[in-house]
Formats: sequence, structure tokens, C-alpha cells
Amino acid sequence: MAEAFVGYLEELASDGQHVEMAGLPADGALARRLTSTGPAYAGRWHTTLTDCAEISLPLAYAQMSRSTRRDHKRRQRTWDELAQCRKVTYRRTRDSDELLPAYAVLARLHARRWAGHAPPAGLPHAPGALHWPTVLERCGANMAFIATLAVDDEIVAAQLCLTRHRRAYSVVPAIDPLYKDLAPGHALLRHLAQDLTTAGYEYLDLGRTVPGQHAYKDQYRPRWSRTVCATSAPMACLDIPEELARPTAEGV
Repeated sequence: MAEAFVGYLEELASDGQHVEMAGLPADGALARRLTSTGPAYAGRWHTTLTDCAEISLPLAYAQMSRSTRRDHKRRQRTWDELAQCRKVTYRRTRDSDELLPAYAVLARLHARRWAGHAPPAGLPHAPGALHWPTVLERCGANMAFIATLAVDDEIVAAQLCLTRHRRAYSVVPAIDPLYKDLAPGHALLRHLAQDLTTAGYEYLDLGRTVPGQHAYKDQYRPRWSRTVCATSAPMACLDIPEELARPTAEGV
């Protein structure tokens, strides 16, 4: 099946279409086929490996190291003190009508966070791409939500997640850089983890991890895995065997 499907993708690429496969489990048959270094496959796909972190819910604070628990308590105390003089509000979108307005806010936060300099290489799914509103319209509230944390009605952190069964997948996080000293990303994640636990979710995938994020995610005792992103190479100069480029109906 993997061989036939990749052959179909290569046919699309040879017709001039850009093909990208992201988030494939590195130990799966499809990822192994796309990352093959054999002479028959060399040069057909540009591939990158990315670390991913998944945490079990509820968060096991008691199992964290003493220093990590101390850091969590310190950050929580900061937000508790802030809530005594400011209004702090956590929300998660519940219906499809809320998704697009919330996404617009998230996109503005992301743009503000990276204004004037490029995000790190490999940063997942930057907001602003034209496909995201279409994706959210099709997914609806059954498969997507955006969680936000606000101070005095001004959103300071937001996170777009997709869901499947009892898993939630963080796809796009964003924070307001003016509030970075308060670690709003951590604060939002704590609220989100508690909210998802109450809603019956068992896992929260923290998504693709770029350099510099490992220590941040390690605080939550995640299970680490690797995923593959494969992008089609220009096909005009490649000699694709007919049996690979055009899979038979029986093979599909």
C-alpha cells in the first residue's frame, strides 16, 4: 500500500504539482518508503525528521522533578497574584462560528511575536497561510478548537489544536511578546491540560519541536517520538520507473 501510494504521489509531482506530506510517524511504512536512500528513490523527496512530544493527561505534577515543580508553582503564583488585580480569562472555542474569529486573533499574535525577524527553521504551520481558514471551516468544532488566555480581555496567548478521539494535537501556538515575562504559554498550557482532562481527553500532543523548545516541553514529562516531513523534488530530471510512477488499480 505504501509503495502504491507513494507512486501515486510521484505521479502528481511529475505532473508539476507540489506534494508535501507532514507529520508521518518515522517508524511507519510510508515514512520509511519516503526516506529510502536506495538508488531507485534517491533525489525524489526532500525529507526532514522532527521530534514530537506527547503528554499524558492529567498532568503528573507529582512525578516531575523538584526543581520543575518549583518552577511551575512559581509561575502559577505569579498568575494568581495577577488575577487579584486584573481579570484573567481562559477560554476554548466550543462551536464552529467561534473558530475563524479566534484564528484571526491567533494569526495577529503570531505576526506580532515574529515581527522583524524570521521564526526558527521548522516552526510548524505558521498562521496566515491561506489554507487554514478553509481547514477550520471543514473541520468545525468537532475536530478543531482554539484555546486562549486573556488579561483584561486582551488575549496574550492562543493555541490552535486539532483533535482525534481522545487526543488533542497542538498545531499553532502564539503569545503576545509584551507579556513574555509572565510565561503566558506555560499558563495557557496548564489551563488547557486541566480543561482537556475534564473533557475526557487522555493525551495532548505538543507538536513539532524546533531547536530551543526541547527543555520547555521536557518540563511536562512527555513521551518523545519522531515524525517525517517529505516534500516532492522537481521531477522533470528524474527517471521514474513506469511501475512506480503509475501504480496499477490492483496495487491501489
